[in-house]
Amino acid sequence: MGNADAKSRIVRVQSYACCPWRTHKMADSSFSALIAASATLITAFITQFLAESYRRFKDGSAVAAGIVGELNSHKDAVPLIRISLDTAADNIRIGRKDQLRFRGFEKPADRFFDEVVGKVGILGPELAESVIFIYANLNAFRSSLMLIHSTHNDMEAAELLARITLSLDAMERAVKTAEETIPKLRSRSKKCFWHCLLG
Repeated sequence: MGNADAKSRIVRVQSYACCPWRTHKMADSSFSALIAASATLITAFITQFLAESYRRFKDGSAVAAGIVGELNSHKDAVPLIRISLDTAADNIRIGRKDQLRFRGFEKPADRFFDEVVGKVGILGPELAESVIFIYANLNAFRSSLMLIHSTHNDMEAAELLARITLSLDAMERAVKTAEETIPKLRSRSKKCFWHCLLG
């Protein structure tokens, strides 16, 4: 029995010695299969990564362009509001508070911003921070102005003047930041995907 096992091992060794290409062929086949599988996985990953990156890029371009349009739509009203509030403040300073008349109004809505606020982060940290700052100050300005219009008759002159000043300050902060941010948003909306991807 021992002699038979020994002979069998000798035969196998002789077989490998005579035909080493069989072993190499099996190793090459396994290696090729591994390479092919890895290439497939890498290709799938890159394809998915590019598709997701492109989707986010296009969303970012649309958000940037939409915000530019919405902010620009407010520009024409700024000088008129500034004159109106400055005039009211001047009248209060010279003792004519009782002559002021403020009409009630419905608080404006930023429909585009309200729709995309959850996507603002795709613009990047700097632009997202500026956009949120602008809209937060617009909201503060509108809320303060609504309070002035609805309750000015119940306010003392000093309080009314202080609230008008606060309203103007909030509006000016929004306007100043918007003037700095709009060109950056417009540039972002026109960027090429491949240029952004390749840095």
